[in-house]
Amino acid sequence: MKVRSFLAIELPESARNALEGFRSQIALPQFDVRWVLPKNIHLTFRFFGEVPMETIPGLSEAARIAAYTTRPFMIMLRGVGAFPNARNPRVVWTGVEDPTPLYQLERCLSTELDGIGWPPPDKPFQPHLTMGRVRSNRGRRELEECLERNRDQAVGGFLAEHMSLVKSDLHPTGPVYTTLERFVFPVSPKTQSQNGVTDGKG
Repeated sequence: MKVRSFLAIELPESARNALEGFRSQIALPQFDVRWVLPKNIHLTFRFFGEVPMETIPGLSEAARIAAYTTRPFMIMLRGVGAFPNARNPRVVWTGVEDPTPLYQLERCLSTELDGIGWPPPDKPFQPHLTMGRVRSNRGRRELEECLERNRDQAVGGFLAEHMSLVKSDLHPTGPVYTTLERFVFPVSPKTQSQNGVTDGKG
């Protein structure tokens, strides 16, 4: 048996609502874009594709080790862009204001995956959240102008506290995602103290 899966940071409801509000501003009727449902928007670290079920424990352990090196951090969503570029848009995305913690986590994750013989990704890691996929050239000029107008638009933010291993089941109506496991970012002693939890010293 094989499982179509990926590692990602899932969004809380507040962030999904903020993205939905942002999308409602830019999803003009002249654009031929298939927009992603808010509940399905996430920030992907590594897409594994169809993998044998017996490989899941190894992938989970690599993710658990990488998550243990990370502390909770803020993700500020800002702007909109397109892959491969605004003049030839295929994927519409929202970016991250300061992706430094994401790059650090991805490097650690890649090191752990490399240690179990997992192949490196096809493309360099570019932190983003896919909002929609362009289906045709209809309204492409207007879409390019919309992307330019909103490229620095603040969208919202949330505290990232864990990474998830997610199963993806494809259906005619779209993918259905199921969280298989979550890997919590441990809270630092400083943060614990700020939250009223002491380390037992003094």
